[in-house]
Amino acid sequence: KKNNHLNRRFDIVLDCAGKGTEYANEVPWLYDQYITFNSPVLKNIDADGFAAGMYQNALNLVRNNAAALSTRQGLVKWGYFVPAPQGIAYLQRLVEKGKLLPVVEKVFPYGSTPEAYERVAQKHLRGKVVIDFQ
Repeated sequence: KKNNHLNRRFDIVLDCAGKGTEYANEVPWLYDQYITFNSPVLKNIDADGFAAGMYQNALNLVRNNAAALSTRQGLVKWGYFVPAPQGIAYLQRLVEKGKLLPVVEKVFPYGSTPEAYERVAQKHLRGKVVIDFQ
C-alpha cells in the first residue's frame, strides 16, 4: 500500500534536513521522539544575549513539546553531534565489507578542485562529488 507508513508509530523521527522543532507538529507520522539537529540555542543567545536567549530556548522547547503532546506525539528534543573516531572507523569497515555503498557521481583530481566546486554549484547531483588528494 502506498503511504502505509502514515498509520504506523515510529520510535524516532530524526530531522537531519534542518526543519527544526516547529516541524515536529507538522510531520504526518506518529512518533515517540522527534530529534532535530537544528538547535536554536546559539542563534537565540546571539540574537538576544545569554539570559534572554536561554529563556527563549526554554520557552521554545516547552511550547513545542506541549503542542506535540497535545496531539499524542512524543517528546521534541535537540540533538548534537560529538566527533567520534570509532564511528568513522565503523563506517570505514562497513564500506570495506561492501555493506555500505556510497553513491559517487564523479571523482576529481586535486588539480581540478575548482571544477569540482563548480559541479556542486550546478546542483542536481546523483551522488557525492569527491576530490582525490593523491
